[in-house]
Amino acid sequence: MNELMNEYSGISRDDIMPNVLEAFNVKGKLVALPEFFSVSMLIADGNVVGKDLKNWDFETLYDIYHSRKNNALLFADEYSDPINRFCLESLESWVDFDTKKDKFDTPEFVKFLEFAKETYDSHFSLETDDEKSLHVTKEMEVCFKDGTALFDSPLSTCYIRETLNNMGMKGLSVDDAVFLNPPDTNGKGKMLVQNCYSVLESSDCKEGAWAFVSYMLGEERQCQYAKQTEFLWTNKKAFEIAFDKCIAKDGEPEIVKRGRCYKDFTYYIDVPNEFTVEQAEKFRDFVMNCTVLESRDSSINGIVWDEFDRCYNNEISAEDCAKYIHNRVEICLSEEE
Repeated sequence: MNELMNEYSGISRDDIMPNVLEAFNVKGKLVALPEFFSVSMLIADGNVVGKDLKNWDFETLYDIYHSRKNNALLFADEYSDPINRFCLESLESWVDFDTKKDKFDTPEFVKFLEFAKETYDSHFSLETDDEKSLHVTKEMEVCFKDGTALFDSPLSTCYIRETLNNMGMKGLSVDDAVFLNPPDTNGKGKMLVQNCYSVLESSDCKEGAWAFVSYMLGEERQCQYAKQTEFLWTNKKAFEIAFDKCIAKDGEPEIVKRGRCYKDFTYYIDVPNEFTVEQAEKFRDFVMNCTVLESRDSSINGIVWDEFDRCYNNEISAEDCAKYIHNRVEICLSEEE
């Protein structure tokens, strides 16, 4: 698409967010562009994990967990687990798709499997009974304030205020928060996308196709939507408009009530609906460092879960689990050549 930008009128590289350009650069070619993007993140209380924590590794993760207080849970939600968050959603830590080599047969992965087995149930689980569900949910919503969980793991964030609301509902201020990528990812954050646009090399109407892409990602259309919805937009000016809407203009963030409803019972928590200028820059820095497209491979997902399930149920050891995963993934990668 770099060639199209040079040859035809429309959007240019200067119109696009730089982290998006980097994420979609494959062997020197700009292969596609999204309408907007999401970022994958872990959120922790800096007073617990250290406010300077940034480019961390798995040993640091293990140390944080094993030195925790009050038997704090690993995750602050009912959806997260160590296999997905620290392995399958960050496969680059374990698989080199260029060389077709994996690290599943290493002592490091065996240790990770042992940690995953130990912590697999270490997150809030909602019960089917309404009263139990309400109790667990109320605890979950103030887990950082009460010190009952170490990490919050939003599935992804494309809506800027979602981060504020998510932390506020769990009793954590942006000033105390630490935004993290998964361990051993070289400090590079993950980007997730849905609606992407590209132009086929074989297209008979490249100019017309490029005109459409330029319209969808251009300033006029994206800025119009940015005034209504605070997404992480691909167009630079639209991104800034949306971001600016979430910053307190008088220095004091707006406070709003967010609540949960279960049958006849409702409870509310006051949460900030805006960043301060300093908080906004902190979040922006994290977003701008998300320059890698998240890799997911359904075949590898299935293999890892098949073998980990046997390990978790004590049918095989962590060592054997790692060996079986390595052997199966090795075959899977060789068949993709």
